[in-house]
Amino acid sequence: MPCRPFFPTSETADVAADLLAAVRSGSISRIEEELRAAARVCAQPFDGDTAQDERRELLDSIASSLRQAVAVGAEICSESHALAACILLLEHLQVDGPRHHFAAAAACRHRAIATLQ
Repeated sequence: MPCRPFFPTSETADVAADLLAAVRSGSISRIEEELRAAARVCAQPFDGDTAQDERRELLDSIASSLRQAVAVGAEICSESHALAACILLLEHLQVDGPRHHFAAAAACRHRAIATLQ
């Protein structure tokens, strides 16, 4: 049986951080590379960790939105209003430690509300 990391969310957190960095760079090739990495993580079978499985589902949804944006040639950057929700969710997912989880979620929620107003 493989060893599990102390924080089981670290895999999705790493992929989310890499994908967020790629979006902020604006490089389509880098975004596509990180989308492939996200697809590999999201395709993993359920391992009994419900929280990790939910994080994979959310990451898959974000990746799907980004794939669609890339396919239609949308502007991909951290200032894109259309991708604001994806960026906020990636910021939330990149946090892997449980003690930071609630603070990060609250910060993302407040920024999302401010973006929509």
